[in-house]
Amino acid sequence: MHQPLRARVVPNKDSLPQVKAGSLDDLGLILNKIGVSNHSTATSDDEWVRVTPQMRSLKFEPNPVRGGQVPDVTGMTLRDALFILGNQHLKVSVEGMGKRVQKQSVQPGTEINKETKITIVLS
Repeated sequence: MHQPLRARVVPNKDSLPQVKAGSLDDLGLILNKIGVSNHSTATSDDEWVRVTPQMRSLKFEPNPVRGGQVPDVTGMTLRDALFILGNQHLKVSVEGMGKRVQKQSVQPGTEINKETKITIVLS
């Protein structure tokens, strides 16, 4: 009844996926698997990175998570943000709906104490 689909869809190499931040290992694995060029200024000790587009590739830059300080989780998925903030023993509330953290209520680098609460907004 229908003709078989013969041609495989080839991704457009001129468009890059919308990647903002996340785990260095996870992002590298996924981008390599789908054939997106990427390079890094991060070392193997840098677990978390920020991503910026450069020409036809994506560049990974370190996004350090330091004990006792609020990390920068903007651009991360909710799952990654909750993982990082939970490991820092922060009380987290989430507002909005969406795939990524748009903003956070406490500035990155702020000293953490037992009372520190943070709200992350998704979009």
